[in-house]
Amino acid sequence: MELLEPYPYETKFKAISFPERVREWKYDTDLDDLFENIDEDKIQIEYRTISKILLCLYGNISVKQDSDIQEYITEGLENDIDPEESINAQLDNIVYLYNELKNFPVAGETEFPIALYRGFRAGSAIPFFDRLRKEDKMKIGSQITIPMFMSSSMIEETSMRFTGDDYILWKIIVPKDKTQIFRYTNISDRDYDILSNFDLQNSEAEILLNIGTTLKCIDIINNYTKNYRLPNADGTSQLMTKRCTLYIYEFQGYQEADIVNYLKNLH
Repeated sequence: MELLEPYPYETKFKAISFPERVREWKYDTDLDDLFENIDEDKIQIEYRTISKILLCLYGNISVKQDSDIQEYITEGLENDIDPEESINAQLDNIVYLYNELKNFPVAGETEFPIALYRGFRAGSAIPFFDRLRKEDKMKIGSQITIPMFMSSSMIEETSMRFTGDDYILWKIIVPKDKTQIFRYTNISDRDYDILSNFDLQNSEAEILLNIGTTLKCIDIINNYTKNYRLPNADGTSQLMTKRCTLYIYEFQGYQEADIVNYLKNLH
């Protein structure tokens, strides 16, 4: 899919080296395999469970009310791992991942600003947005601090595939004067040119935003409509159209988190 006008953001992104354990965030391991293949007494980073734990903390919700966390605990029990041990393993993984992402290099000087995209679906995201609305932080000029790890893409078309119909898409702009402090948490395995037809249709080009990333809302576009291509299993793709609400944020910096004490609030 060709862009009809010049793209005013960075278009080429280089792969970087990072610890293998961080790469576990991208694994889509079945829970039974997760517990059957424990390496050196460490349970693998399980992104779904970690995301739900952090959402429960942010929404002040008991983990006992979350079906995905309970499924994770149940699978652990079936492999003779008690709930406290299985949950503590992911709490340790949260601390590890938070500290490792802080050590990623900064993006450095760029020719253009950087644009990232994150699509949301109703369901697991509802407690997150409920609290933002309660705190009156879903309006232009409001500033938010991300309370969880947040996958984003350098490619808007990719994020559209993860955006619910009539729901929410975030566009995060890192201005040129902030690229010297923005952590280039690129956990992709190769270089990307987001103007290439292949990458537009087939790539995730993931930037993993850390807990504590601070954003300021600079615009909201209702009924935002976007055409994108949805890849098929046979290598073809189909043209799709989706409508959503687009929130445009500007990266501000990072708020240091006492992540260990923060996790003690889990109930």
